[in-house]
Amino acid sequence: RSGATMKDLEKLVKSNKKPIKDKTILEQIQNFSPRVESDSPTKQVEKSWLKPSENLDLSGTWRRDVDTLQILEKVRSDIGVPWIVRKLYKKMEEDFIIDMTGNKMELQYVTKKKMMSNGCCTYILDGKERPFTLTSPLPLQKSDRASYCAYRVGNAVKIVHNYDKNNRMCRKITVTEDGSKLQSRTTYETREGGSKKWTERGRWITGANKTKIAV
Repeated sequence: RSGATMKDLEKLVKSNKKPIKDKTILEQIQNFSPRVESDSPTKQVEKSWLKPSENLDLSGTWRRDVDTLQILEKVRSDIGVPWIVRKLYKKMEEDFIIDMTGNKMELQYVTKKKMMSNGCCTYILDGKERPFTLTSPLPLQKSDRASYCAYRVGNAVKIVHNYDKNNRMCRKITVTEDGSKLQSRTTYETREGGSKKWTERGRWITGANKTKIAV
């Protein structure tokens, strides 16, 4: 019946005087789980984020590799970010420091060429959609990202950057066992106006290496 829960189904099985002989039906009831749609960042949260790895820590001083910077610039080009702004972001985002405590992850860019940007963005890892806090390096220019959704999932941090309603970048970030490199499974996705279905336009493995930077 409509609105039946797992407990309702279990009671139905127990109250049935005649045993259900069809094992397939029993297995379907026992393995029942609700389907979660993925039309918004807040609905993308996986069950495992509720039990994240206690040892997960992305803190450190990092330098993005050349390929990663080029990928970020290409995505910005595709969504129409002006050339000069793309170049400023590319330089600003090369070196950064991550401070991760509890469900809060702060990313601070350390270059002196961040122009008018505040050079800092804070991610709350609770699976909720929030405004993006990093400001543009040029005055009167809007941030290239409107909002984000971030959360822990197993031994990784998942971040969905929403450039606008129809463009987003999804990253699943991990750190290598020796702690020397950040690795990110990155996808760029788009959708038609008004549609709930996202289409993948690109997939990459991006990264950053641990480094020492004079701040």
